[in-house]
Amino acid sequence: MILRKYQTAAVNAVWEALRRGADSVVSLPTGSGKALVVAELSRLIIANGGRVLIATHVAELVSQNAKEFQTLTGIEPGILCAGLERTDKGHNVLFASVQSLYQPAQRGEIEPFDLILIDEAHLVADKKSEAKFYPTLFKCFPDARRVGLDRKSVV
Repeated sequence: MILRKYQTAAVNAVWEALRRGADSVVSLPTGSGKALVVAELSRLIIANGGRVLIATHVAELVSQNAKEFQTLTGIEPGILCAGLERTDKGHNVLFASVQSLYQPAQRGEIEPFDLILIDEAHLVADKKSEAKFYPTLFKCFPDARRVGLDRKSVV
């Protein structure tokens, strides 16, 4: 897996923020390789004994992102998504829809994560339906660092 300079810069900036205990946001345009950034950050977390959750709001993105991750890394991720009829929970890397993750997380059925990557991060502050799941998700995994990923600037 070879990253471009701007992808490496994004990974390094996030890694430094994580070392400081801070959350961060990666804003890269569509087609610029956010999947490579996700793969490399996940690889780093796993190499340090951690677990990663990649959360998004629609089944199509869960499926697409999980397949691309496996192609890039050779690591088979778990998938938790009712729309895909998958309920994996124990993998070191888990791709999930926030809606499918909501109840099992509240019931304590999912082991803690060290890093939560939020795809389409602008939706976290949105007033629409998917946004309501994120605050609860964050409360269920209070020790996890959070990194937003988006194609546009998120403030």
